[in-house]
Amino acid sequence: ATVSVLYWGLMGDTSFTSDLSKLGFNEPALWVTPPEPHKMRLFVRVKGSSPFVLICDDNLLLEHYREIAVKYFKERWTGVRLCPELILVRCLNFKNKDRLLDFKRKIRHQYGDATHVYTQPSPENLDVYSESFNAELIKQNMVVTDPATQPLVENCETELVIKNLSIDRLIIKMTDPSSARYVEEVFWDTFREFARPQIVLQKLLERYEVPPLVKVGDAQRSPSDHATHQLTKYKIQMKVVQMLEKWVDEAYYDFSDEMQKTLARWVRNKIDKDGIPPRLLHLMKQKDRQRKPLSQYTVPPPPALSRADFDPVLVRDPHKVITQYNEKELAQQLTLLTLHIHNHLLPCEFMGCKWLPNNAGHNAPNFRVYRDMINKVANWTIFAIVSQEDFDTRVQTVKKLYLVCEELRTMTNWDMLVAVHGGMSALPSTTLRNTHYAVENSEMGPLVRELKEILAHQGRSKLLFDYMAREPDTPQPVFPSIVVSLKQLEYMEEHPAEVDGQINFFRMSLEHSLIKHLLNAKGSILPYQPIPKLQAVFTLYKVKDMQDLISMAYRCEPPQNEAYYD
Repeated sequence: ATVSVLYWGLMGDTSFTSDLSKLGFNEPALWVTPPEPHKMRLFVRVKGSSPFVLICDDNLLLEHYREIAVKYFKERWTGVRLCPELILVRCLNFKNKDRLLDFKRKIRHQYGDATHVYTQPSPENLDVYSESFNAELIKQNMVVTDPATQPLVENCETELVIKNLSIDRLIIKMTDPSSARYVEEVFWDTFREFARPQIVLQKLLERYEVPPLVKVGDAQRSPSDHATHQLTKYKIQMKVVQMLEKWVDEAYYDFSDEMQKTLARWVRNKIDKDGIPPRLLHLMKQKDRQRKPLSQYTVPPPPALSRADFDPVLVRDPHKVITQYNEKELAQQLTLLTLHIHNHLLPCEFMGCKWLPNNAGHNAPNFRVYRDMINKVANWTIFAIVSQEDFDTRVQTVKKLYLVCEELRTMTNWDMLVAVHGGMSALPSTTLRNTHYAVENSEMGPLVRELKEILAHQGRSKLLFDYMAREPDTPQPVFPSIVVSLKQLEYMEEHPAEVDGQINFFRMSLEHSLIKHLLNAKGSILPYQPIPKLQAVFTLYKVKDMQDLISMAYRCEPPQNEAYYD
């Protein structure tokens, strides 16, 4: 047994008499000889109870001595009420390896007339290591990736994808030094679906406190085992610190004032106690100046754009834009605007259907800017067509826009391709049957039919997804159409985020892979020269009312002219 001699009251030699009397050990002394070699005396004080001394081995950790003292106290508790929980508040080390531990009792809250209230503990109230000593709770359901879903989990580093697991097991797994980075990436993009940021912070701080290698009553391990444990413990703690740094650096909007204060206190304590690098504290001080909730985020104007670049004539007259700039310049500026907005989109804005019209304003402010830009480009395309009352000019405008679509396809900008072609396929444009008939029977006919086939059913055909999944012929960023991919996200979210109290991690993996695919071009560098005046046309354009655009289309080609098309 680890504890070989147990005494109530004071036990020790005269060299400790004066010091211990000052510390409250005033029970009548039972003088004994000093402990034998490799033994030490553990002096324990509990507020409201008599102090006691235990004779223990001298090669244990503080965690072991704390568990020994608590276990001894609980085994000899004789009160009529439930034994109180003990909290260690102080530890004193003497020169001869003896120790003094000070405990206080944890305050229990009273509910009505009941002395104790027992409730089923929720995951928020359990320690992150609560499952670590129960084999049944450690088990995870695993599923082999199906070939049909392989493209959606192609970033996974193994052939197996976790199906379900608890948040505690997920925290432990992704902070393991040997864990695949893929698990951590999925977690950061999706955790807001199954846990509040406050709970995640609590679990990460708990994970830092790695349990001792040997529990009380277990056989002692070899020095090499202890050395390996210490090294692994250090790696886990550094992984936790690195994850906190990543969280603060990339998603500080998750932190409330209370969370910020909690983390700041914890970091200062660990810097003093464990000597962790102070980078996290410096990063928090730097980010504190600009910390704000996600709902207050806004996408800044493109870097090359200023108010002086606004040309009201170009904005009012799309015909001048069509004639002044060629199709390649139009496609390049639309692609630069697409990249600028993609750089500000956040993965969390795609989760939980936050992109729906009723939610995007508050929960997905950057996505709202993206949605507005797509609508502006589609609306501008309609306006560019129906604003030309001259038939030949209108036909040339539609041809030019099809050439812009071809350039966008060459640049793999499917986002703007769907927007421009969607404008040409919208109701005001499709009422101009004579115009479209003339374009389809010109040299543009093959291109028109090909684009219609790819973008059939408003861009939701399987053929479009096949094209977007293809690797480009030249190394260049790919901008998949986010608009047409939202249906896939909506389908994935029909499955619950939790199954039998465990995280549906397979669903999270699928959503993460799709979002990563949609934001594939984020952070890319394009070799195009910005044209501020042209970017200002699309950025500052005011969307026209759809009824007004339909009226303009009817003025161009009254409905009674349908016989010409037939």
